[in-house]
Amino acid sequence: RLHALSSSKTTHYAILHILCDVFAAELLLPYERFKPMADAYDIGFLALDELASKFQASVTSTGSRFAAASDLPCAFVLSQGGIIRYASRSKTLREAGAWIRLGASAPTGSSAQVARSQGGQYTNERRPTCGSLTGAVAAL
Repeated sequence: RLHALSSSKTTHYAILHILCDVFAAELLLPYERFKPMADAYDIGFLALDELASKFQASVTSTGSRFAAASDLPCAFVLSQGGIIRYASRSKTLREAGAWIRLGASAPTGSSAQVARSQGGQYTNERRPTCGSLTGAVAAL
């Protein structure tokens, strides 16, 4: 499925990078240690930044694990060029049957769409904390 979304070498590399981040989340962020610490945070970039630092993991790996470990309805979504390439959903969303379609455009007004319109960068002060499904861990 991920390979089917690949339309160029750059996209293929990005997909491989995402898969490496997922593997790193499993290795560097063991659920039993990570979950209690993640539960102490509100959903948002601050949580991801601080937990990534504590576990010496990438923010991408941390975001994936954060969503998967959360008891709250949330998701961590990555997009490239405005197209959703990866999504990690919380147990609550999985059980509710909520689905984030890979290959779809990032929604207008989402964190990912806003970041892309600003050159793809957020400073810590400008990062959105919640309110969209795309570009960060977001509460629903």
